[in-house]
Amino acid sequence: MWFKSYLTVRKQKTFVNGQMSDFGPFICGVLQGSILGPLSFLIYINDLPACHLPSVPRMYVRMIQSIYNLNHDLAQIQTWLQANKLSLNAKENKFSIIGSHNKLANLNHQFDVKINEHYLERAKTYKYLGIDLDESLSWDTHIDNVVKKASAGLGAIKGVRNLVPRETLITIYKALVQPYFDCFSSVWGSICV
Repeated sequence: MWFKSYLTVRKQKTFVNGQMSDFGPFICGVLQGSILGPLSFLIYINDLPACHLPSVPRMYVRMIQSIYNLNHDLAQIQTWLQANKLSLNAKENKFSIIGSHNKLANLNHQFDVKINEHYLERAKTYKYLGIDLDESLSWDTHIDNVVKKASAGLGAIKGVRNLVPRETLITIYKALVQPYFDCFSSVWGSICV
């Protein structure tokens, strides 16, 4: 009953093409902006594997052995999405092949992945939740980007260090350098342990 009350008698408005709509009833979908949003979405898509895919469905990862069925699976998923009043913007999607450096280097097949006749671009590196990932899941790309951003902040401090008081330099450091190290300090701490 509690969850039902969370989902009923809700209204929403939408911003499209520079125009804000009036409030209207929230008929289907998942509410955004609360801790229950991600859980609601997972519950909502829980029956996705039941859309009769020829390969063994994995909700977030696909093994290389079943990638050859991927285009057929994506067509089936598109049908499921439409039946569940969801849409997939093919132009906003990319795909990656995750593996070791050695396996990726020895991959001798060009994959043509498409959704609605739109071919997806292969992303060898991408940003996910603020972390730069690559196909071998190494930290190299992320570390390089953090170093570049922190170095730029240190360069700014170096340029003004003789012109401003020490307190101002500390403030600049806290604004331009420290956030890149604090942002994922819990992630780094768990990796280093």
